[in-house]
Amino acid sequence: MHSGGPLEQTAPRARTGLGLAVVMTGVLITAVDTTIVVLALPEIERGLHVALASV
Repeated sequence: MHSGGPLEQTAPRARTGLGLAVVMTGVLITAVDTTIVVLALPEIERGLHVALASV
């Protein structure tokens, strides 16, 4: 009979790797979105005819 020891030990590692990949993807998307907004702010200010300091 097989005790199932090695299978139980590898499954959490696979889930940990998947969880890490999901978290890192979220961090990357947040960084890209923030960069896009920061680069677009001057155009947004001009389009809305308002300065960021007044908001």
